[in-house]
Formats: sequence, structure tokens, C-alpha cells
Amino acid sequence: MTGPLAPHSTDGSEGVSTKFASSDALLSPPRQRTSEVGFDRARGNMYTGGVGGPLRRLTVGGLKTPAHYQQYQKGKRTMTRSEAWALVQEQVHTRNLRKHMLATEAVMCALAQKLGEDEEAWGLAGLLHDVDYDRTADDFSRHGLVSAELLASRGVDAAIIQAVKAHAEKAPCARQMDWALYASDPITGFLVACALVHPQKRLAPLNVVFVRNRMKEKSFARGASREQMAECARLRLELDEFIRIALGAMQSISTDLGL
Repeated sequence: MTGPLAPHSTDGSEGVSTKFASSDALLSPPRQRTSEVGFDRARGNMYTGGVGGPLRRLTVGGLKTPAHYQQYQKGKRTMTRSEAWALVQEQVHTRNLRKHMLATEAVMCALAQKLGEDEEAWGLAGLLHDVDYDRTADDFSRHGLVSAELLASRGVDAAIIQAVKAHAEKAPCARQMDWALYASDPITGFLVACALVHPQKRLAPLNVVFVRNRMKEKSFARGASREQMAECARLRLELDEFIRIALGAMQSISTDLGL
């Protein structure tokens, strides 16, 4: 979140919250990512990719043996998804805020896949971006900074920490991950608000046209910044495409979100 908007509060527009409606349903356990890592002994390159998906080269030469590869991995290790979810559960006690973080993770993963970026790193940035919200709700000038300190102490990659700070406007957006998180944060709440005013109260029947029509209403979900969402242009994505990606990502985890 980029402003002091409480997870259960409404923004005054038709009584619709820009975060999540309360739900008694338990969140599902962490979703495990499946990936394959390959080591090219002849060239000393390391590759990674989703099972059945394209491989991405992570290094360019210099890894002469699998032992070198293991050393490289140890030096580059960051928080796992399971560790990140455990940290969220430890630090975030509001069910709706956890859902917001899950939604942002899903959108960030979908954007990474679309743009050929590191899905796991982008997903972690989305999942962890509001990890300090409960601790900074009474002093929002510290939001993002407390997260940065906490994540650094847990060995999280600097690029993820940078994105978390940038989404809270505590650091400039310098990389695609930064801009993606900055734009994704408000659209998750906006899509929830759209679902709650739809007759079916679900994400499934929503489409881009429905969402764009609601965007034209300045009083609707005004806490979700249209200007911030429009920064998807920094990713070379038209707004309609950005909405389509975000909506599809959230629909794919609608059970977790209770929508």
C-alpha cells in the first residue's frame, strides 16, 4: 500500500473497500513453485526455468564444476517462498492484508512471466511488500523502511528490498521490478472493489471493459490511484493489457482471496 488506508476501511465510494472483504475461510497453504536448474559443464553456465517452460541462463561462464555452481547458489541465496509466507504470517495479523499481499504476489508473477523476468524474485517482492504494515500503521512515514530493515536482516536480495522501498515511495523506481510493484499495488485493491460491486460479488465474471468503466468513475475506489496504475506504461504495457494480466492472475487464486 502507498497510503495509510486501513485494510478494512472504505474510501467513501459506495461503501466499497479498496482492500478485501472479511472472510472466515482459511487461506490456503503456500503454493510451491516448481523449477529446474541445469549446469552446463562445458561452458560453465547455469540455467533455470519452470518445468516445461523455457530455460533462462543465470550466469555466463566461469562455473567449471557443480561445486562452483553450488558455491554460486549459496552466495546468491535469498529467502524462499515458504520462508516469505512464514514471515508474512509472523508479521501481518490482518487476514485482508494477507490476501492483498497474496494478490500482489500473483500479479507480480504474471507480469514477470509476461516480460521474461525472474518470476520467483518478482513474486517475493509482491508477497513481502507490505510486511511492515501492522508495525507502521500509526507512523506511515516509516512504511517501507521498516520492511527494508527486516528483509535485509533475513538475507533478502537487495533488488527485492529496493522494490519494496520504491512501492512506498521511500526510494526511486529504478528497475522494471520497481515499476511493476508500484503499479500492481493499487490495481489489486481496485479489482477487489470491482468484484464487490458486481452482482455476483466474484472476480470470475469481471473483464477489462467492466474494470475500465469503473475507472472512469472518479468517486469509485478513489484510494486506488489511477495515476499509479498507469505507470504500467514503464513496462511497455498498455493499461488494458495490464488490467487483463492482473485480473487473470487474481482470478487464478480467487479461492485464496475469497472472491
